[in-house]
Amino acid sequence: MDKLKAFSRKNWLAFLLFMCLFINGFQAGGNQAFLTEIGAELGVETKVLGSLAAAQWCAVIIAPLVTGVFADKVGKKPFMLIFFSVFFLGSLVLIFAKTLILYLIFIFILGLSLSIYQFISMAAMADCYPLTQGKKMGYMTSLYPVGALVAPMVSKLIINQGGTWHILYILLACVAFLEIIGLIFTKFEVKEKKEETSNINTKPVEAPDKKFMIIGMICLVMITAVFVGVENGIAYFIKPFIKDEIKGTQGELAITLFWAGMIPARFLCSPLRKIKKEKLAFSFFATTFLCLGFAYLNSEVWILIFAFLMGFACGDIYTLAMSFSVEFAPGKSALATGLVTSGTGIGGAAVTASVSLLSSAFGIRNAFIFLSIVMASGLIFCAVLIYQIRMKAKKEAVNI
Repeated sequence: MDKLKAFSRKNWLAFLLFMCLFINGFQAGGNQAFLTEIGAELGVETKVLGSLAAAQWCAVIIAPLVTGVFADKVGKKPFMLIFFSVFFLGSLVLIFAKTLILYLIFIFILGLSLSIYQFISMAAMADCYPLTQGKKMGYMTSLYPVGALVAPMVSKLIINQGGTWHILYILLACVAFLEIIGLIFTKFEVKEKKEETSNINTKPVEAPDKKFMIIGMICLVMITAVFVGVENGIAYFIKPFIKDEIKGTQGELAITLFWAGMIPARFLCSPLRKIKKEKLAFSFFATTFLCLGFAYLNSEVWILIFAFLMGFACGDIYTLAMSFSVEFAPGKSALATGLVTSGTGIGGAAVTASVSLLSSAFGIRNAFIFLSIVMASGLIFCAVLIYQIRMKAKKEAVNI
């Protein structure tokens, strides 16, 4: 019993931080599953549904850049409480939203708030659990696809029971309220302490290489922009692809399988952390070819198989990018994770909107070919990142 209490005291904060990613995944997966129903109610054509998703991702670009520095200086808990409250209030409004303009305004506000508390929660995880932050980051980011996996199944149940997409936001408002209560009564403090090492015969710590930091962070921002753009392009357009191209009925299952594939990929980040550079490069290669192949599929069974494989191939990219970001900017965890999060907004808005326009003009199959090209472009930034890491390692080896 004492061990259980000690475990709970140590990991209760981690559980609350994990839930931040689950809630965001649930919101994303629910929106993807209900996208055609939302578009139908608000009078938006199927082929331009990406514009609804892009509205939320535009907010993600702005928020982390504005608040990243302040969260490191002022404290992470106040920021999380404020923006979780904003998320809660935004969810309440969307329960009753019946017009396109009201939906766009408050989905933008939701994007603003969830992006802020998400990157701050990841920074808090790195600060409060310095010994196990790598392993916990893998578990934490795995909960985003878990939430996104559960949401389409819940959405299907809601639709079968005659409900509407507004029920999704009733559920989100309830969970957000419970999260706020939990955060209010939880202290943000270091739960693990590194062993103190003797200062005898040790060299003074060198100042961080600013060029290394800047180039590395630019690469990580672009890597996450490419990944999230492709991730959203796949997740938002699988259901319309199945419905319009092959007249299938398993759109929600395809979305579920896509997110399901990400879960084992992210859990593998911890045991395979010694080869994370190679793993990052392989993920870009594999996803590029899978997106290209997906564009030519005509069987619903193969679409479901490819959905899972694409999720597995690209699932670890975000986790790896976040892990690298903390290493590139030591002591500035909120700023680093905030910059990477802004990259998710850039990709989420630009690529999702582009896929929507391309789908409308040239067909949804060509839009998936475009996604494969975008994914291939990420290999450039991946190569530069790996080169920078190896050059730094060589420099450190020479100085020993």
